[in-house]
Amino acid sequence: MPQKALQLSLAAFETSLAASVTIAARWPILLQTMHAPSRTSVAETRLMVDEKFAAMVEGAVAAQLATLSLAGKMMRGEIRHAGDLVRATTETMTVALKPARRRVVANAKRLTGL
Repeated sequence: MPQKALQLSLAAFETSLAASVTIAARWPILLQTMHAPSRTSVAETRLMVDEKFAAMVEGAVAAQLATLSLAGKMMRGEIRHAGDLVRATTETMTVALKPARRRVVANAKRLTGL
């Protein structure tokens, strides 16, 4: 479990850095959209909103499926102790956040050219 905790911590750190870079890169685009909209700035703003909605839906569906899987394991008696429950809960959290994490890291790379 300590290795999994380290992986989750590093993923959270990478996601927070990517979110900061993405916000910094999009701020001028949002200002341009408000004051002097261009085709490019409006398209990027729409993309920003669309991908957030898509990530939310994907994460919610993934969390529901993971929760149903956990319920099935509980009914079959496969959850035997607290550690099993912690692992299942951690897995649910991980799959729920994966779509948002994937998008924010991709956006940071796309918007900065890295």
